[in-house]
Amino acid sequence: MALGKIILILKKSEEVFDLMYKFADYGFNKSHAAAYCVVAAQTAWLKNKYPVEFFAALLSTEVSNTDNVVRYIKDAQKHGIEVRSPHVNFYDFLFTCEGNKIYFGLGAIKGVGESAVQAILEARISGSFSSLEDFFGRVDLKKLNKKVIEYMIKAGALDGFGPHRAQLLVGYHKFLERSIENQKDRDLGQTSLFDIAGDENQAVVLDSVKPWTRTQSLAYEKEVIGFYLSDHPLKGFETLAQVWISGNIQDLPALAALPVESQPAQPKEGYGRRRDINRRKVHLAGLIVDMRELITKKGKRMAFAKLEDLTGQCELVIFPDAFAKNEMQLKDETPVLVTGLIDNDQGTPKILVEQVDHFDDLLIKTKKLVIHLEHIASDRYAQLAELLQEHPGATQVELRMQLKEYNRSVELQMEKPFQVQMSNGLFENLQSQFGNTQFVEIRL
Repeated sequence: MALGKIILILKKSEEVFDLMYKFADYGFNKSHAAAYCVVAAQTAWLKNKYPVEFFAALLSTEVSNTDNVVRYIKDAQKHGIEVRSPHVNFYDFLFTCEGNKIYFGLGAIKGVGESAVQAILEARISGSFSSLEDFFGRVDLKKLNKKVIEYMIKAGALDGFGPHRAQLLVGYHKFLERSIENQKDRDLGQTSLFDIAGDENQAVVLDSVKPWTRTQSLAYEKEVIGFYLSDHPLKGFETLAQVWISGNIQDLPALAALPVESQPAQPKEGYGRRRDINRRKVHLAGLIVDMRELITKKGKRMAFAKLEDLTGQCELVIFPDAFAKNEMQLKDETPVLVTGLIDNDQGTPKILVEQVDHFDDLLIKTKKLVIHLEHIASDRYAQLAELLQEHPGATQVELRMQLKEYNRSVELQMEKPFQVQMSNGLFENLQSQFGNTQFVEIRL
């Protein structure tokens, strides 16, 4: 009986092997493998010798796949390649390059199709657009619907003509109306008063609108491009956050390897509580992205998400108790401080979230804001003072100056000391006007 089973198994094994051998004749023959090797070698050579051209071509093949565009642009930036924001005066449907720069393809903006870009390119044959009136007057507006125009405004493709994006989004219809009227006049062979007056008096006057904050502008940019391209909302916060954080996301493997400090005993209830005492607690600053909610077997809500800073991303696991406590903070796309335990069981560090705090809530508790004046040009002191006075509050401001010849820092006495309201808005303004916040120090 046993011998019969062995013979049957051997027979089946030979049949399976024969099938594999037969498939190998055409499925994985040597010429097939060799061809892949050649393509791989050529691709590696191009990426090494001509990285800008390589990434421009790669991005162009994925112009309709936002996720891949985001991934390849980040890879290009890691190689020191600058990716410029889209603009109607310079770029084509696909990605192009010049020197060490890649120009963002207009076709990669969400909702902007090839026919719309083609209409822009055809109008641009006679020269670059000199103004918004010129742009709307020359482009075939039948191929540029309102949604396409709004997407281009949010992406920054109409920047540089004078009006800011908030003005354009509210008032672009005025350009459309003017162009439609002029087109009707031309079709009827009539001359408008604007034609008689000349170009100087043809400018469309837009309503005065408050400009978007940097955070608003970047949020719209991400909405239509898929990621932050011209700037990042965390720039400026990386310096300020140092007083609260354990490190950056790229530091997680090193932090996970450090000895675990003694921590209070955890209750027995909940996920992994017996193992939590062996996990290190960390504080990380960043933006919460790609959050996915789900329902547990017990009917409770939890979530998975990613925390992103300027050095990378890490996975967040938010169990029901933490989700219920931090739901509002998790869904707000502003810089946050995440406190949790490092889980390195799978070899890739992830954070088991315990607490999420808005930076506004942390900033308002700070006791002092120190300004290091040696990092600011003296002719901009008045601008700094005016900006700080626009944010009155309860946090003391201290001015300091590093005296190089004496190798010491001294405090400058102000004739009229003042206090500020610590908030994201204050530091957004500092970052926007001065380009960095390296001269600012927070003291708790």
